[in-house]
Amino acid sequence: MKKFIVLFLLCFMCQGCSLIKVLASPFKSSVNTTPQSTEKSREIIRCKGDLSIDPDGSIVCSKGFYKDGRNSLQTDRKLSFREKVGQFISNGASYLVWGGLIAVILSASGFGWVISAIFQGVFGVGRTLKQVMNGIQDARKHNKDINQALAESTDEDTKKVILKLKQKNNIK
Repeated sequence: MKKFIVLFLLCFMCQGCSLIKVLASPFKSSVNTTPQSTEKSREIIRCKGDLSIDPDGSIVCSKGFYKDGRNSLQTDRKLSFREKVGQFISNGASYLVWGGLIAVILSASGFGWVISAIFQGVFGVGRTLKQVMNGIQDARKHNKDINQALAESTDEDTKKVILKLKQKNNIK
């Protein structure tokens, strides 16, 4: 039932127009919709018979011939600094929304262990390393025993991670 409520709330949030703009942001090429200049040209050649080009570049036609060519060249304007920053923030927000949406879908479908492993890898190891580094720096600054400094700077979860790492690698 909880999964259904979360899924319903997620679908409800996607109904708003502002969220659709954020979700569609990674699929846009740019916010630059107004061109700086547009050049259009049209070439029409009509001729009766065969068409030949002389060595000097002139066209020679013996009977009926018709050619209609259209060309278009569009030059996009340069984005201002404000537009570039806005586009960067919009893309970042949309990637976060898509990542969260995929995380919720994977968690609801039984693949929560994937999301858990990613979060543990990103946040758990970083916190553990930060606490260990703080303990080592404290030991160096105050000429303490390294084991005592590590015991003071780490919490219980970090101590468990270090203990598992020691047991796995046969470190005393």
